[in-house]
Amino acid sequence: MKVFIKAFMVATSLLFAGIGNSVYAGPVLLQDAYTTTGVYASINYGSIPSLNVAANVTSYLQFSVNSYVPTGIIGKDVAKATLKIFVNSVTTAGSFNVSSVASTWSEETIRGNNKPTIGLPIAGPIAITTASARHWISIDITNQVKDWLDGIGINNGLALIATNGTNVSFDSKESATFSQAPEIDIIMERSSGIQGPKGDIGPIGATGATGSIGATGAQGPIGATGAAGATGAQGVKGDTGPIGPAGSFIYSNTCGVSGTDPCKIGAVGPGGGWIFFVDKDDQYPGFTYLEAAPTDATSAAWCIGAGLTNAIFAPEDAAGWGASRAVGAGKTNTATIITNCPGGSAALKATLYTNNGKTDWFLPSVGEMALFYTNLSGAGVVGGFASYSYYWSSTESESNYAGLQHFASGTQYYDLKSNTQQVRAIRAF
Repeated sequence: MKVFIKAFMVATSLLFAGIGNSVYAGPVLLQDAYTTTGVYASINYGSIPSLNVAANVTSYLQFSVNSYVPTGIIGKDVAKATLKIFVNSVTTAGSFNVSSVASTWSEETIRGNNKPTIGLPIAGPIAITTASARHWISIDITNQVKDWLDGIGINNGLALIATNGTNVSFDSKESATFSQAPEIDIIMERSSGIQGPKGDIGPIGATGATGSIGATGAQGPIGATGAAGATGAQGVKGDTGPIGPAGSFIYSNTCGVSGTDPCKIGAVGPGGGWIFFVDKDDQYPGFTYLEAAPTDATSAAWCIGAGLTNAIFAPEDAAGWGASRAVGAGKTNTATIITNCPGGSAALKATLYTNNGKTDWFLPSVGEMALFYTNLSGAGVVGGFASYSYYWSSTESESNYAGLQHFASGTQYYDLKSNTQQVRAIRAF
């Protein structure tokens, strides 16, 4: 008998499979992160929506394989185990290896200067080409899963290590763009046990008394077919039925150079920039479209004033970015920063930006900047960004730091609030 168990990002997404008369849940993705070396070795990237693999950049994954397989399952019961990861983008083609991790680590604290020990390679090199982007990659890790179930080594997770000059980004469990978190598919094959001996034949019960047979009654004659009745009068007209559900989403025809084109992603917006998000499902109150400015505003420090070394947004969530990172938070963030940074701020520079008669621009959150990169910059629709530069978001990381977006690679970092960085504004309508 073969049983298929699938590892997902969260426990509520588990596929259930039965063995015998019991039902079991599959393993889950416990944590994922990546580390770098050099000047960024002290930064934790556990909350980033991507897992990057490049020279001096290594990604880590850990699944609850041992805790969530059915009781009594050992290595010989596994027919096949496959690691599946989704390629978000490919900067440089090449290859990478998958290795075991030989020491413990934590998503919230792992950095380049405290990264765990890497064990022996278990798969690779796995080829990466530019055609790999937006596709799943499947990697056979059967022997490693068998070892974990047999207690050969501790399950400290897996490491993705670049070879041959590759630079690739995979979706993490924090990804809000494609939400294609890493997973493990496990096919288990378990034979039946030895059949037990045949039981004794039970005693024959006593025969019951035979009841009397009743007399069969005489069949009555078949009656004559009656005449067909007259057709009844037509009934009254029924009530009008309820109105059916609304049709598909209708785009606003206020975009394009002429201002009469549909406001689809990539279209020129009313502010002369580019549409990079459309809320087709009405998830965000107050706006349907997000438009990115076509040019940079004046570069500036993130904050000058009381907010420079004090946390403006509270409370912070477990990922360390605070409640200010969500899509739709940028406009409120901008107003809060201006209030708490009376000496000036990147947020103020964004609000002072004007283009095509529009003056309602603001500094985007990291969630909005991720959509900006994925739908426009990363897709090659928008360029013109300062070379090798980072752009401020309105998301605060902690008391002294705020989030950054790098449009050349799509990577998000954070920096001291006092440092000067580029500013690219957006607007909502």
